[in-house]
Amino acid sequence: MKHVIYKVLCGLLVLVLSLAALPVSADLIPEPGSPSVWDVDTMLSERQLTRRQEGLELQGNIPVVTATFGHARENINQHIEGEIVGAIINEARRIRARSVTFSHEVFYTDEVVSLVLYAEMSTTIVRTFVRSINFSTSSGALVAVDEAAGLQVSHLAERVLAEMIRQNPEHYSAAVSTTLREQDFYLTNDAIVFLFDEFRLSSRDEGVARLTLQMSNLRTHVLTPDEYHVREEGYSLKRIPMRNVVNALGFSVRNFNSDEMSLEIWMGDLLVVSLVRDDSTFILMGVERQLEEGPLTIDGRWHVPITFFDSILPFTTYSVDSSGNITFVSYITD
Repeated sequence: MKHVIYKVLCGLLVLVLSLAALPVSADLIPEPGSPSVWDVDTMLSERQLTRRQEGLELQGNIPVVTATFGHARENINQHIEGEIVGAIINEARRIRARSVTFSHEVFYTDEVVSLVLYAEMSTTIVRTFVRSINFSTSSGALVAVDEAAGLQVSHLAERVLAEMIRQNPEHYSAAVSTTLREQDFYLTNDAIVFLFDEFRLSSRDEGVARLTLQMSNLRTHVLTPDEYHVREEGYSLKRIPMRNVVNALGFSVRNFNSDEMSLEIWMGDLLVVSLVRDDSTFILMGVERQLEEGPLTIDGRWHVPITFFDSILPFTTYSVDSSGNITFVSYITD
């Protein structure tokens, strides 16, 4: 009897060891810890859509994140299927479209994968909708544009777009009603591209409209709390050493007049703003503007209120973190 039990136990041990030697299921592969773990050619596939739902014909394909990316794929795929494709199908039914044809593009950097879905709806006319899904390559978490770019670029893009509309109002149907922080986009190593549904941005452009920020045109500069001053009286206004920050952001300071204590800030060959020390009135591209206080000298250097970099200097914005570090971002155009 003992011999039989021994043989059974040995057999079970062999079975356990053989199971342990089997390849691990793809569903159990841990989420990648670095970009080198995954290959975009193996982590993505697509699913064909050829069926009818209550009279609505669905065609084309949608992207699918495969098991090689790890368990995070479940949340991403659910977001694609439910919140993106499902919402588009509901909209198609609402407007009584005859068919919806899906297609997609993939863009990626070392940190972010961008999946862009296009849905062409056929009614009496053909309309195109665009949606994007952007997720981290290290965690699989969905990311918005500022998080994906690592900069506060959404507000900057709003200023660039507003200037485009201001210069060519006849070309645009209306200003965008929502902030670009929640706008569909994709990211490449060279650019941040905001996407707009057909006719949402321009009444003249058919298909998907785009606003592109070239990475090479972005400038950043960080100030730590010991590099700027805070006004003690009244509210705590941050006063920023102007010249260093302005130069770092791609502008230049010219024509300093020591008698009148005035100077100019230029962007390339364009005169942007004229300043006079202690005067809160600024001449911005020929238009008079006001700030809470004018430039002043501290320790022999000109300082301006922090709002100068948002309200006066064009295509420039800033953010302040919990430690008081200020990150300035500008977009310098040709």
